[in-house]
Amino acid sequence: SRVQRCDVHYAMPDGRIVPFCTFNVFPELYRDRVQKVFSYSIGEWEQITGRKLLEDKYVRNIKKLISGDAYRRAYEGIADVLSIPYEEHVKASKKFGIPVAE
Repeated sequence: SRVQRCDVHYAMPDGRIVPFCTFNVFPELYRDRVQKVFSYSIGEWEQITGRKLLEDKYVRNIKKLISGDAYRRAYEGIADVLSIPYEEHVKASKKFGIPVAE
């Protein structure tokens, strides 16, 4: 019944529409097969696009993040993000594997 209520759907390359729940619950039938057939290696992608994959990697700008209103609102009532030292923000980001622009 969860699949019947699923609001998110994937359009498959062959034209089928597959509910998100089905796509992920039965990966060997949908996701794995499609990824195997239609995926590119990193080298192929870089050759096709003319760009390096690492150039698209997200790098967190802590100063910009801290100064943003959305960041403060997200933690409102939980933590005063402005009272946390810059170095602690950097340390927390790195702990979770997020590259930081320093």
